Amino acid sequence: MGGPSPERPAVFKFGGACFLDLPDYRTVARYIAGRLDGSRRVVAVVSAMSGTTGALQNAQRELHADPPPELAASLLLTADTVSSLLLATALCELGVRARAIDAHQQGLHATGSPERAKVVRIDPAPLWSALAGCEVVVVPGGQAVDRGSRPVMLGRNSSDLSAVAAAVALGADRCEIFSDVPGVYTADPYLLPEARVLSSLGYGAALRMTRAGAKVLHPLAVELAERHALPILCRSRPPIAKRGTLISGSTAPVAIVADQRTDVWAFPDVSELEHVQERLAKEEDGDQVNEPVVVDYEGTRHLAIAGGDPRGIAHRVCVAAPHRPELRLITTVHGDHEPERHLVPESQLAEETRRRHARHYPDVNDHRGAKPRSPLSGILTDPANITAAGGALLINDQRPTAEEPEKTT
Repeated sequence: MGGPSPERPAVFKFGGACFLDLPDYRTVARYIAGRLDGSRRVVAVVSAMSGTTGALQNAQRELHADPPPELAASLLLTADTVSSLLLATALCELGVRARAIDAHQQGLHATGSPERAKVVRIDPAPLWSALAGCEVVVVPGGQAVDRGSRPVMLGRNSSDLSAVAAAVALGADRCEIFSDVPGVYTADPYLLPEARVLSSLGYGAALRMTRAGAKVLHPLAVELAERHALPILCRSRPPIAKRGTLISGSTAPVAIVADQRTDVWAFPDVSELEHVQERLAKEEDGDQVNEPVVVDYEGTRHLAIAGGDPRGIAHRVCVAAPHRPELRLITTVHGDHEPERHLVPESQLAEETRRRHARHYPDVNDHRGAKPRSPLSGILTDPANITAAGGALLINDQRPTAEEPEKTT
């Protein structure tokens, strides 16, 4: 793949793990500024500061256990919008001509629930218009407008979808995704120290991993990228921004996906299982991206949903079946073959994942430790945190000095 075309904007997506504290917005801003070369423009799609979305949801549910969808969506819009404004502010401090835009200026049109709408049309004109007078446009991820021009959310973890949609709309050479890990691993590096980074991965394999519960990319983002042959480059967060995995083509290495959020129900009666499957197939929910799978365990058929049942649909449909909260799903993804699926007790998840991984990858990598969370995740719900953490962080940035960001990739 050749170098970027100067007439095509670069499209970056910075996940919540890129913003653990306020100085991180300056770090990301410096990185973006280093990728500008005078003629190049950038669209930066951002997620909320790590932990902020969950904190807002918890705060709202303290007031109403099941808030109206319009109010729930409006609150979630706030978290990503704040993040986009903070990054645009950090860019302006560096002298970069930057602006933050809202859902109405992104060109994404969707239908369905205000919290889990589905993209139906991508209009490139608003983004091109926003880029006309500036070098960097900062976009809050996971947002669109419905037929009534009301802002809506695209579901959980949908900033990837926003970034890929922007790259497709603008004809970008690729979409670059920045997160807390430098790419896609052969297994969860937080669970398995010996997992290794894959240099390349096909769209199909990436989609199968995601459907199995791996936190790779939003499934609809992968599908959209494949439809338009758009490469996705996954890399670590700035300042390192190490190149990791290029998702394109059809490369399909073996990967072991250990899902730590699986919901499982047992069905001794096969006819009841078939009835439940029919009911689930009729349910419409844009947030439920992982389809239920049937797995045999100890001589009984079980229905498993990788990533869990966030909207409670399966819990409602499977109310008469025994729930097995102690079981977790392990999926081996290899080539174009049907994934191998196994259920194991949660207490054996790491051991069984390691055993299956060792069959294909005997080498050992460094342990990545616990996934970081921002100490400022309550910035919108607990003002005391701003004084306790935010004030000092703004003055004393103790992070290592950033490397010079690359100008071309």
